[in-house]
Amino acid sequence: MGTPPRSTSGTPGSKGIPAALVGAWASTDGDLVLRLDRDRAFEEDLNGTRAAYKGSYVVREKSFHLSVDNGAKAEGGIVGNFHYLELSGYQLWR
Repeated sequence: MGTPPRSTSGTPGSKGIPAALVGAWASTDGDLVLRLDRDRAFEEDLNGTRAAYKGSYVVREKSFHLSVDNGAKAEGGIVGNFHYLELSGYQLWR
C-alpha cells in the first residue's frame, strides 16, 4: 500500500491533527453538527439524526477529507486560521 497522506502538524500526541480542528462544529441552523476527534474519527449529526454518519478523516493543508464507514467520501475546507469550516454547502462554526 502507499504512504498515507501527509497531515498538518498538531500538538504532541494528536497524530498530526491540529488542536484547533478538534471538537464540535455546527451550522448556524443546527442542521449539521460535525465532531472531529483527535484520533481521526468523526461523527456527523444531520437534520436531527444523531451519528447519521461516522468514519475517519485526514487533514491536508486547508482541507479535510472524510471517509464514511459506508464507503462514501466528502471533502471540506478550513477557512482562515480555523475561523470556520465548509462542508456540503454548510459553514460550520464553533
